[in-house]
Amino acid sequence: MLICGAGNDVMPLVTMAKLQDWHVTVVDSRAQYATQQRFPQADRVMVLALNDSDTLLELSKNAAVALMSHSLSQDRARLGVLLEHANHYKYLGQLGPRYRTERLIEEISTRFTNPASLNLGIKKLHYPIGYKLGGDGPEALALGIMAQVNAVVHNQLPPAENSDTHLSNTNFTTLFSTHIDSIETTETSARAATSLS
Repeated sequence: MLICGAGNDVMPLVTMAKLQDWHVTVVDSRAQYATQQRFPQADRVMVLALNDSDTLLELSKNAAVALMSHSLSQDRARLGVLLEHANHYKYLGQLGPRYRTERLIEEISTRFTNPASLNLGIKKLHYPIGYKLGGDGPEALALGIMAQVNAVVHNQLPPAENSDTHLSNTNFTTLFSTHIDSIETTETSARAATSLS
């Protein structure tokens, strides 16, 4: 498991992942958070610069990836790389409200000449991360994340009451694809009109 973000709410997730004997790496661009002393159970804790895409891809290979930094700049950088390389990891989840993640996706898509290349990554993205199992606090969040990761990794269907997350993500992907198609149609029409003049 790769956890991007080293806040206090990550600590119970590290503990629960280690209970399942998973290899856990915690990364953060902020050195004061990414320390082995804060995460003694983690197999690896490291400071990872936002522009180090190669290391991010190496660490996320065949992994379950949880984006939990509480930082827009970190989430934007990590999510942009991971959405573009959707076949690289087994699971991708983003912490935070739905509207925040959808705003990040829209911002990220403006950087790509072919934003449709992000579609597979968006379809694989789980947001907000984890199942809503009840309870509050970091421990309840960690339990919901581990339940969702296990279901995805083992190709299990989510409980019926949690299936709306996948359907909503599918709806957003459809809307995003339609938006991209309309942009491409407008650009094609503009090029055609320019070539006629």
